[in-house]
Amino acid sequence: MSRSDWTPPHKRKRTEGDSGREVTKDQHVWLSDGNVVVISHQTAFRVHKSILAHHSEAFRDLFTLPESDVDEVMDGCPVVHLDSDEPADLRHLFLVVCCGKNYYHEKDEILPVKFDILAGLIRLAHKYAIPSVLNDALARLKKHFPVDLAAWQDAKTRSQYVVATPKDSITAIQLACLTNTLSILPTAYLACYGAMTDGQVPLDTSFALDLPTIVEIMRGVENVIGYAANRLLYLTVVVPSAACKTPHVCMVTCRTLAGAHQFGEVTAYDRMACHAALRPIADWFLKHPTAQLCKACTAGMQRYDREQIDDTWNKLPGMFGLDVEDWPKVDLD
Repeated sequence: MSRSDWTPPHKRKRTEGDSGREVTKDQHVWLSDGNVVVISHQTAFRVHKSILAHHSEAFRDLFTLPESDVDEVMDGCPVVHLDSDEPADLRHLFLVVCCGKNYYHEKDEILPVKFDILAGLIRLAHKYAIPSVLNDALARLKKHFPVDLAAWQDAKTRSQYVVATPKDSITAIQLACLTNTLSILPTAYLACYGAMTDGQVPLDTSFALDLPTIVEIMRGVENVIGYAANRLLYLTVVVPSAACKTPHVCMVTCRTLAGAHQFGEVTAYDRMACHAALRPIADWFLKHPTAQLCKACTAGMQRYDREQIDDTWNKLPGMFGLDVEDWPKVDLD
């Protein structure tokens, strides 16, 4: 973000009403030798001008604004109001920039960071043009919405980097659009749709997204579901394999399984639709009591399943109409 993209707030003159307003000093960011007080919604932070100005051109511009005839002061320090920002977001930003807080590591150990902290850091680091904070926060967010298939499938490891809830996927989409970090969008779209269809997020929450984004998600999900459905059907086509010694038995088994799924005799695969597109479906077939495939057909079905999952991952951004340059290709050989 260039300096011209950000408009500094006007300094506020002290009025009679100001004298009666209760302002609370923040318990975490009130530096005794600070030389400026930043107030947001009656929460005051005492920080150093020079440190903020060093990291942010936006703050540098703010602190060099012409002073009004009567400045508002607090504990002998000039006051700047940033009421467009949430106090919690400013607290996390100031802890990082002014106090050296590290939300990501403690010595050599990875610390899971709460999503709301991460989101606040991204919003304000983008707004006030602080690249170091923005890059670190986005790097951590990418750990939760990765471009690597194996990483995406490893939910336990992802949770070690970010503590998030299903509804956070909507905010993640907003942050990706704000910062033009397109690599986050494919998996964030999947997570957002999955959370809404599972009932973990009210459908009206989606209105936090603009209409073009909602349309993009719905069209992409339609493509993803199509791929999953085709894979489910074609699993029966790869049987019998060339090495099968009981082709008739294996063919009858596959047709029986396909029919059972179609007519509801088998409980549908765990949240079929877009969830199944990146999960093994062959295992669901093979666990059914009637599954009596030979080893060759079993291996062939599992191999085809993996190949199609990889192919779906390759094409995932395109399914949502996205052109993600750094999206890796999975080797299908």
